[in-house]
Amino acid sequence: PPKEVRTLFLADFALRMKSRQLARQKEALADLAGDIRIWRAVLIGDGSLISKMIAIANLHGNALVLADMLADKAIDITGLLPDIERIVTPFAESDWKIGKSFANEFRLTAGLWQQLEADVAISAAEGDQADAEPSVEWQRIQTRINFHFFQQHATENRSAETMAQIIQMADGDPKNVISARDAHSGWVHKHPDFALHYVYNPIGKILVDI
Repeated sequence: PPKEVRTLFLADFALRMKSRQLARQKEALADLAGDIRIWRAVLIGDGSLISKMIAIANLHGNALVLADMLADKAIDITGLLPDIERIVTPFAESDWKIGKSFANEFRLTAGLWQQLEADVAISAAEGDQADAEPSVEWQRIQTRINFHFFQQHATENRSAETMAQIIQMADGDPKNVISARDAHSGWVHKHPDFALHYVYNPIGKILVDI
C-alpha cells in the first residue's frame, strides 16, 4: 500500500485506542493484529529481498505505534491485556531469516539464462536458414561463437552455487555472523575474476559475477 495509506491506518488505530471505548479499542487491536499477520506472511514467503525489507519496515512501524499506545497513561489497557499479549508474542526466530529471498533471486536469474540461451539458439537457426551472403555468414559465425562462450546449464550451476553460499550466510546464527561473513569472503576469493578457468563459459561466469 502507498505510504499515505499506511500512515492513515496507523493514525486511525491510535485514535481508536485513545477513544476509551473498550469495543473500539478491541477492534483497533484486531485490525493491527491482522496487519501484522499479513506482513509476517510477506516476511516468511518466497518473495524478493525488497519485499522482506518492506515487511520489516511495516512491522517495525506497527510495533512503534503499539508501544506508544501502551506507554500512554491516558489509555486503560486492563481489559485489553489478552488481546495485546497475542499481538506482542514474538515471532519464531526462523521467521526473520531472509535466505528465501536469495532463492527467489536465483529463480529469476535462471529464467534470464534460459531466455538468453533460447535467443542465441533462435539466432543461430535463423543464420543457418539464411542465404549465404558474406554479412549473413559472418553474423552466423558470431552467433556460434557466442553460443560457445555461454553455457546455460553451467551458468545456472555457478549461480546456484553462489546463491547457496549467500543463503547459508544469511540464514546462519546471528552470533556467528562475523565468521559466516569471513567464510563467504574466503569462498569468493577462491573464484578470481580472471583466471584460466574463464576459458570455459566466460560470458556466463562474468554475468554471474556481476
